Amino acid sequence: MGYQRTTLLLEWPEGHEFHGLEVRMRRLSIGRLTHAQEVADRLSEGAGGDIGKALGEVADVLADGLLSWNLEEEVRDEHGEPTGEVEPVPADRDGLEQQDFAMLIALLLGWLEVAVSVPLGSKRRSTPGDGSANGSPPQPPAEESWASLLGESQESIAAPA
Repeated sequence: MGYQRTTLLLEWPEGHEFHGLEVRMRRLSIGRLTHAQEVADRLSEGAGGDIGKALGEVADVLADGLLSWNLEEEVRDEHGEPTGEVEPVPADRDGLEQQDFAMLIALLLGWLEVAVSVPLGSKRRSTPGDGSANGSPPQPPAEESWASLLGESQESIAAPA
């Protein structure tokens, strides 16, 4: 029997907008990590004026790594009224496209952070913002532009605190 790598589990702390959300992601290879970081960088730089294209790239990158999540949504009838029932959101590109900007960014940044900060011998669970690769406290993101992109939703980013 061979060795199989574990997957990454993203969770958010109590009080966070996404507390209770559990997202299982593939580990990032060097190639995937580089591509995901490039996409995040382009988005933080304003996406060259084409935010729709940049968000499509984010959804593509996330869909490539997304294995499962416990995300559910309220079922609505043909008139758009809530039925009182909930159903799981598919953990795929279509499910990602149903989400808002803050959710996509939280997933992307959380995945990047957790992928590079899980120390050897750690548990498979990790909360975005809870550590760094060298064990030192996480540093705030260098890009000030996230605040301008997210406005009031800045606290929704699962980036280092």
